[in-house]
Amino acid sequence: MIMQQEPSETLACRLNLHRVLFRSLCCILFLLLAERASSTASSSTGTAGTSTPTATPTMAPTATPTPNIPTLSTALLTYKGHSKAILGFAWSPDGKEIASGGGDGSVTLLNAAIGKRIANYGSQAAFIEGLAWSPDSKRIASGSQDSTVVVQDASNGKVLVTYTGHSNAVERIAWSPDGKEIASSSQDGTVQIWRPQI
Repeated sequence: MIMQQEPSETLACRLNLHRVLFRSLCCILFLLLAERASSTASSSTGTAGTSTPTATPTMAPTATPTPNIPTLSTALLTYKGHSKAILGFAWSPDGKEIASGGGDGSVTLLNAAIGKRIANYGSQAAFIEGLAWSPDSKRIASGSQDSTVVVQDASNGKVLVTYTGHSNAVERIAWSPDGKEIASSSQDGTVQIWRPQI
């Protein structure tokens, strides 16, 4: 006695058969293309497997000078103010000052127009890597290898907040556009968004 399959079972078997055939054909096609590519590569590299490029006139590079555009720039001003290397710096949103953070754990404020040192605030125990101005140019946040973020009043250097949520060096800092929150990234593998209680 022959058992009759349900129509839905027959359809399912056909679909599975089609899938298997399709995948098999794709694999065969892939293998053929791979074989073709390797045989083309081996014939162009010779029997030793090393490529010997041949120069042709079409391979020669051509340089086209750009007219009326200087190719070399020179420094307009050179700022100094740290006893060690500088990794972090930021231009104030109002364009008047530049803050730099150094290996000495201090933040230096410079007049952006003339390069004159305005102030130097020593507030952190290790290298300062990230700096960011608040959108109103009144506060500076600095992130240090001591795993802290310090927010200071830019006019007098008074420490307003010290954030200690990271467990490793703080690399970068950004204020939110409204100035209410700060994002800080760290070598601890986190980006933390927090609200300084000022």
